[in-house]
Amino acid sequence: MESKVDDKFENNIVNSSIENMNDGQRVQFEKLSKEMFGNIDFQNAKILNQLKPPMEDRIAYITEGLKAGIHPTDLEKDEIITLEETYGKEWYKKWNYTEMDLKNIT
Repeated sequence: MESKVDDKFENNIVNSSIENMNDGQRVQFEKLSKEMFGNIDFQNAKILNQLKPPMEDRIAYITEGLKAGIHPTDLEKDEIITLEETYGKEWYKKWNYTEMDLKNIT
């Protein structure tokens, strides 16, 4: 575990490095910082603006769940939209469900 002295020393080094950058380096540093850390809220330990996985990965995840017995009523709205985009409005028939199964467990 680092001490407060070590943290202060590291902060001084970082700040000194930033201060010694020319304008071009500073612009590049800010751009890279935003790309690397712009979607992280460090104070609340959250990732912001998390990207959805590619369509191929999403559909594989959803269909594996359905094959494993997940009921359509347990799917999230965006998962249903993904299924509709991939298999059409009657996607549920592929897994032997009826339209009524989308509303209640029968």
